[in-house]
Amino acid sequence: MEILKARVKYGAGKEIETKYGLRKNIVVELANGQEIKIWGNRDIEQYQKGQEIMVVAEEQGKYQILPTPQPSMEEAITKNCKLMANCYKQMEQLLPELDKAELQAMATSVFINLARRLP
Repeated sequence: MEILKARVKYGAGKEIETKYGLRKNIVVELANGQEIKIWGNRDIEQYQKGQEIMVVAEEQGKYQILPTPQPSMEEAITKNCKLMANCYKQMEQLLPELDKAELQAMATSVFINLARRLP
C-alpha cells in the first residue's frame, strides 16, 4: 500500500450500471504522469477538475481516494469568529464615522457573504 499525490484530470461523468450497481468514475493523473480511473458512488462527484487529492495504491492495481479530514466543530467556530472579528475591524477602519450598531450590521453582512463563498 502506497499513498500518492494526484490531480483530478476529469471529474465524474454520467452514472454507469456495473456489477456493483450504479457507479461513476474520475480520471486522475499521478505525479509520474500515469492516468488512472477511480470508481465510486455519487460521493465521487465532489472531486473537480484540477483538484489535488491523495490516493492509496493498493495491491492488484486498485486505487482509492484518501479522504481529507474534516475540520472539527471547534476549529470551524474559531475560524468563523476570526473572520467575523476581521470583518468588524476592517469596517471600523474604513468607516470610522459609523456607530457600533451600524458597524456590526455591515460587518455581519460582509461576513455572511464571505462565509457562503469560502469552503
